[in-house]
Amino acid sequence: SRTVLGYLSVLALMLSLLGPDVLAAEEKLQPKVKTLEELESSRRKLIADNLPLSPDEAKKFWPLYEEYSQKRMTLLKTRIAYYGDLTQVEVIDEATARAFVDHVLDFDQKTVDLWKLYLPKFVDILDDRKAARYLQIERRIHLFTDAEIGRVTPLIR
Repeated sequence: SRTVLGYLSVLALMLSLLGPDVLAAEEKLQPKVKTLEELESSRRKLIADNLPLSPDEAKKFWPLYEEYSQKRMTLLKTRIAYYGDLTQVEVIDEATARAFVDHVLDFDQKTVDLWKLYLPKFVDILDDRKAARYLQIERRIHLFTDAEIGRVTPLIR
């Protein structure tokens, strides 16, 4: 069984493909979608390998995860598109910088709101220890994804 760090390395590689050139180029939208699908596939495998579920838990968990995942992916696609658009701006003026701050805070709030909505549903399916473990896995992936997006996003000057 691969470790969480091993899967995070795979995620890093995939996320590195989402650099500004890929995100900004209109003709490269298809590779971006494929890469996001691969990212989600790796995410599912990471969860499956590190969250032992009984057959009954799995029967309830994975459909809920799918629902949650679709909403999370919508947020992520919006974020990636925003950062891709931002890389096309040569000079960041005050209004663009303010909009960037608002975007970051809005994304973070929507992410927390999504977790607050779905985590109680996951807790209803899993025992407390498994729910806490699932939250740990999600947090590690989220923090790593954030770090990778930050790594490929140029600093505002």
